[in-house]
Amino acid sequence: MRKTTCVIMVILCAAACHSPVDMTLLSNWKSLPAPVSSDSIAKNSSSVTNWWVYLKNDMVRVSDKGISPRLPFRVDEDKDDKIQISFLKVDNGFLVGFYRGEWGGSLNWFSSDGKKRYKISEDEVVQFIKRSGKNYALQGLAHAGMSKGSIINIEKINDKWVAQQYLELPTAPYAITLDKKNNFLIITSKSLFMVDSSATIHTLINRGLWWTRLHPTSIVVKDSLVFAGMSDGVYQYNSESGEKSWLTNH
Repeated sequence: MRKTTCVIMVILCAAACHSPVDMTLLSNWKSLPAPVSSDSIAKNSSSVTNWWVYLKNDMVRVSDKGISPRLPFRVDEDKDDKIQISFLKVDNGFLVGFYRGEWGGSLNWFSSDGKKRYKISEDEVVQFIKRSGKNYALQGLAHAGMSKGSIINIEKINDKWVAQQYLELPTAPYAITLDKKNNFLIITSKSLFMVDSSATIHTLINRGLWWTRLHPTSIVVKDSLVFAGMSDGVYQYNSESGEKSWLTNH
């Protein structure tokens, strides 16, 4: 019996030693001091992959594919592979954003089954978010040296959804999340901002290393750490110390 037990323990230890490392967990990535510029990253990377960050079971994970859920029904715009579709569930259906970059976009309402719809505005919606029971969205565009955008507030008035500008942003927004104090954290084509409940913009990083080359895809917060998925890797910012790091899987 003792010999059998020893053999089993050896097999289990060998299996554990050779089990693959879960590289979807950001904690398993290599952490480096943040480079001064995106050109520094380019010199150390032979491939460019867009990374998305997300929270699952209170852990930060990474994916090389988009992580947005799909609408529960088909829309005509699904046929256009240039369109980025985002949506938010509301009490009478869905708010749906169509984003086509320099080719335009729109904010729309759809019924729960997708059979009814109307256009709310021509805002180029990048992402929706809820805060304190209210519906917001990022909208904007960075193209050919131009970068502009805003946060819009979307509310139902007389049974119709309408969009109004909540706050103009200095540059085009790419992703948004909430920090532990319920402030907006927004990464734009150039900067990282915090927007408090009084709609005041606080600049955390003015000219990020992603400005010239990298393309932020997503942003999450874990405790005091802010993570932004982008081309080649993940940018980490400590909101308490101001320390910046670059996380890579190679």
